Formats: sequence, C-alpha cells, structure tokens
Amino acid sequence: MPDPAYSAKLKAAMEEVKAILKKHDIAAAVVLHTPEIVEGVEGSDGAVEFLSFLTPKYSAVEWLPLGNDIRVKGRLEYYGGDRKVRNKALRDTANMLHMLSKTMMRQGIMLADISEQVDKDLGSQYFGNDDFTPHESTQN
Repeated sequence: MPDPAYSAKLKAAMEEVKAILKKHDIAAAVVLHTPEIVEGVEGSDGAVEFLSFLTPKYSAVEWLPLGNDIRVKGRLEYYGGDRKVRNKALRDTANMLHMLSKTMMRQGIMLADISEQVDKDLGSQYFGNDDFTPHESTQN
C-alpha cells in the first residue's frame, strides 16, 4: 500500500531545491505542497515535503547520525584552532538559526490564521493522514 504522506513529485522537487541551496551556499526552511491525492490511499488529502537546510559552508551545524538532532561545532578543534574563524562561524550560525526560526514562526502563524478562516468560510474538513515519511524511508 502506498505511503499516504509520500509524493514522488514533491521528493523530486525538493531534490532540485537542495541542489540550488548547495550551489548558492545558503540555508533555508522550505515547505512544498501538492493537492494531488496519493493513489491507492483512501482519504488522502494531498502531501507536503519539508526541509530544514542548516548546513551551508558558513554554518557550524552538523546533523547527528539519526538526522533528528544537530550539534553546533563550537570547539576550536573544528577550526584548526583559529578562534577568529570559529567565532565568525558561530555568529553566522546563530544569525541563521534566529532569522530562519523567527521568519518561519511568523509565516506559520499567518498561514494558520488564513487556513482557519478559509476552512471556516468553505466548511473544509480533512480526513487524511497527517503523518509524514521520515527521510530514512525507502521511498526517499
């Protein structure tokens, strides 16, 4: 049975987004959506794909092996003992995390308000599965 949270179309598009982020060495928080109903899944309400790309070259973030936690590389050993390089990486990382999180929170609140109003006005109801496919899935 197909995974109700999996969309090959969105996975492919997100790979293109990742390539752009790497090419331009920038961080991002991205959410993609398609209203396509997942074939073979009763009650499918569409799909989303999301990404927190926190590892451009300037970042001190390192994803830990399970992919759900990060480490901020703050030890001088990561920077060949160069305190100036380390301090810049940490400042840039703090700035990145602050800017992305604050912007996403504001956008999330705005979208939630709009979504609530549209659902109320249209009488929208959703019966699909709100789960997601972890990136370790064989379908990724």
